[in-house]
Amino acid sequence: MKVLALVTEAHSPDNRAMYESLARKCALTVIRLRRKQQKHLWWHLRGRDFADYDATLSDLLFRRVYRQSRFMRKLPGLFLYEQDAYMNYLPASEWHGAFTSFYKKLPGACLFVTGATVAEKLAAEGFDARYTPKGY
Repeated sequence: MKVLALVTEAHSPDNRAMYESLARKCALTVIRLRRKQQKHLWWHLRGRDFADYDATLSDLLFRRVYRQSRFMRKLPGLFLYEQDAYMNYLPASEWHGAFTSFYKKLPGACLFVTGATVAEKLAAEGFDARYTPKGY
């Protein structure tokens, strides 16, 4: 299985151990993107043949990619790792409702979130959401 991982450069927590472990299980290509590069994924990933991959793991900042659903829909077997999806359910948050709005535009995407209750709420809304603890 060939997997493409789109990762935030200088990310906290540092998930390198997770990617090293994943690389032992499959053919993994990791692309580290700076914050500015994440705003224009199509530009920084142009020329890449996504048909070469069976799955794509996105560990990118929500605030940088939430307006790029049209591009992200093209990524094969999309998995999203999200640590901040809890903000979707905070009425006072500027991101209240933004996560579910974004996820609705990515049918078939699998969501890995770091809150068990958030995973349950997303699943109740019809998303393929799973809980995974943070990797500190």
